[in-house]
Amino acid sequence: GDDAPILHKRDDENRFSFGTKLLLASVVLLVSALAFSFWYVTSLHNVVSADNIDMTADITPYIEGGEATPLVLTLRNRNTAPLEGASLTLLYKQGNCSQDEQEKIQEKRDVGTIKQNEYKKQDFSVSLYGSEGEVRDLVVKLEYRVAGSNALFNKIVNAQVILRTPPVSVGIDGPDKISVGQMGTYTFTIKNNSATSSLPSILSLTLPNSFTVDTTSPKSVSRNNSWPVESLTPGQSKTITVTGSFSGKQDEVATIQAKIGSVGDTSATIGIVYAAQTKDVTLRSSPLTLELNLSGDSGSGGESLRYGDKATLVFTYNNASTQALEDVSIKMSLSGDAAIYESIDPTSGYYDSIAKTITWTKATLPDLAVLPPNSQGVLRVVIPIVAKGNNSPTLKVSIVGTATSKVADDVVTTISKTWGIQGSATLVASTQYKNSPFENTGPIPPEPNKDTTYTVHLSVS
Repeated sequence: GDDAPILHKRDDENRFSFGTKLLLASVVLLVSALAFSFWYVTSLHNVVSADNIDMTADITPYIEGGEATPLVLTLRNRNTAPLEGASLTLLYKQGNCSQDEQEKIQEKRDVGTIKQNEYKKQDFSVSLYGSEGEVRDLVVKLEYRVAGSNALFNKIVNAQVILRTPPVSVGIDGPDKISVGQMGTYTFTIKNNSATSSLPSILSLTLPNSFTVDTTSPKSVSRNNSWPVESLTPGQSKTITVTGSFSGKQDEVATIQAKIGSVGDTSATIGIVYAAQTKDVTLRSSPLTLELNLSGDSGSGGESLRYGDKATLVFTYNNASTQALEDVSIKMSLSGDAAIYESIDPTSGYYDSIAKTITWTKATLPDLAVLPPNSQGVLRVVIPIVAKGNNSPTLKVSIVGTATSKVADDVVTTISKTWGIQGSATLVASTQYKNSPFENTGPIPPEPNKDTTYTVHLSVS
């Protein structure tokens, strides 16, 4: 209608408002600042990074054991900021024993502040001991701080070296396979491989619990099987022998370990291990088996003896293998105070009345020259028993059988038993009142609150 107002559109409504323009400008500035910050950070212009630190450890890859070898460490700081309070630490295992804390070397050097693009060089000297061909790791660690931070940063570089012949080596020589109970000799050879005389050292052996030492040459200085080794001239060797036997089961493996090293806190302990050697010994059952039985002429039989018996020991030897056994030898040792040794009848064996042993060999029994597979033989020994004795006399018998097999080393088997002599004493007890060598008093039958005496008779025969 005529009264309606006329609306006029303003010209500035088609343009951006001031607030919109300000917002757009702020967004552009923010994106630009973020882009610049991202570029500035990723370009590492103002960041201290371990990647901008060059570290190299130069050492010859093959070194002689025990000789001082130089290690040169070179580093360069490519960061724009200096490294403050920098220090270098060299870590390595000097000896051969991995679990000995005394062999872990840690040498630390302070290098101060390392400026931008500055080079630093440090010279170290490394002495290593170990087996020939062993690979060792040398670790160098750089620790540093940066301005405005209390944090401690580090960078690590590794170098590997291979050991050549150790200055003093130890070797083990002895049977790799041995029968249970068989005596075996193991020789430990210590040799000076360097061009100069060696320092006095210690040989230490770790023997399995199943190994029983019989003899050593020379004798050890302590119960822990240690021997002092004097200074050796270049190329000189020294040997130590240990003889003993193993106990255990078929196919069980026992390990012997030998270590040679410097003198430790005591004269019987090792400080730094120069070299170590191990030897695995496999146990086997002997194809030569023995079975021992006893019988007495008094009818006691079984596993018991009486005073005055004539004990007959019957033992059977058997070849349980599929190969013939040659030069079979059986030796019986007697001990105890129950036997009348001068009256022993060894039948086909040789009796040594002084050593109290009876021996059967092919010289006394031709059947022992060759024992065919799955064959056996029986031997008897008659041993008179004393007619009387005190403190329960005993008879102990130990038999050792040895033979030679064509498919293996010498074999051995052992068996031992002990018998006690049983007496035939009897003890009878009785009480008497009237017919007694003593005069007894009191009412019979006894009455309450009145004493009656008796005579007790003990009859022992």
